[in-house]
Amino acid sequence: MVKKTVKPRLTERKIFHSTRRSELLKTATNLVLRILKHDTFFLISEFVVLLFFEKFDAVIGILLGTVAMAVGIFSIALSYENYGIISLGKLRIPRMYFLRYAFYAGVFLISALISDERVWGILGTFIGMLNFKVVIFSFGWRWSR
Repeated sequence: MVKKTVKPRLTERKIFHSTRRSELLKTATNLVLRILKHDTFFLISEFVVLLFFEKFDAVIGILLGTVAMAVGIFSIALSYENYGIISLGKLRIPRMYFLRYAFYAGVFLISALISDERVWGILGTFIGMLNFKVVIFSFGWRWSR
């Protein structure tokens, strides 16, 4: 009697990918929480300064930029194993990489559209996104895997 082992391999592969994906999401969640913990000092100081000068559009932009970077970290975790390559002749573009930066561009556009002072909204979004990168480069070396 010959048994087919194709289906168990597929289920084992699905189980491996689902556990790997859940591990990546858990790691991304822990990373975002660590970043936000260290980012609160920057956020509070920027909020105080901008509210003192009554730049409410920049405060909204900072919040949008912070949320966008958190979503960006999760998209990196979700696309870690499969980026999906788009081939345009000799040019090869990772699909999730392109979509993530298109999302960031959309956040800048939304910030400009909802702000009365568009420059301050865009600047606030940029500062909110930059805060994540500053925290990662400043404190990331202390975090163990």
